[in-house]
Amino acid sequence: MTCLLQAGLWGVGIVGNCRRNGAVLLILVLLTGGIWYVTKGSTGNITQKPSTAREKDVPQISENATQRDSIRNETASSDNAAFLEEKAKASSLKFRVELLEKALAPKASAEAVEKWAEGVKTRNGALQFAMFSPGLKEQMLSSFEKLGGWVTGQSSPWVESYEISKGIPKTQDSFEFQVKFLMATSDGKGSMTNIVLVQRNKENWYISEIRTEDGHVLIP
Repeated sequence: MTCLLQAGLWGVGIVGNCRRNGAVLLILVLLTGGIWYVTKGSTGNITQKPSTAREKDVPQISENATQRDSIRNETASSDNAAFLEEKAKASSLKFRVELLEKALAPKASAEAVEKWAEGVKTRNGALQFAMFSPGLKEQMLSSFEKLGGWVTGQSSPWVESYEISKGIPKTQDSFEFQVKFLMATSDGKGSMTNIVLVQRNKENWYISEIRTEDGHVLIP
């Protein structure tokens, strides 16, 4: 009892040895650490009783963490589904365009030039692009994608009509054509001439180069 009174009086860590009935009672009072409960036994071991306040907090933290993980997983799953849906749409659109271009693929050199000229007249960039060779498509794709809705040219001047000359053989698998566009504006009329080189690609013919009348390369 004397040891207990001294510990309470000083309010600091005091270890006292009190002997009663052959057993040792160890009492420790910690000013900043809370109360430690002592059990009496043959070995004199001290056991700590955990704070009940913290025990209540642990399940709550675990539950909140589980909820956050669940929300995070649901969000990731939703984002992944949206990504896959957009990817499927893009793949479907690409396949559809490829089929359309295959159907439009010209079987003769003059056909390639005529379809391209019609695309220029109607300001249809997709039709013009479809007449390009695979190599020219790679070079011009970014330029055509920057066009608003694949629309080429301007509202003025506009193309009223066009004239295509007879193709001149350049090699066994290539022809050169002159295409004269008859232009019109609110102030009058004019013309513009392009030189178009067409080459064979397997069973089809595609445009590989477009120049001005004076030899300046327009495309690529």
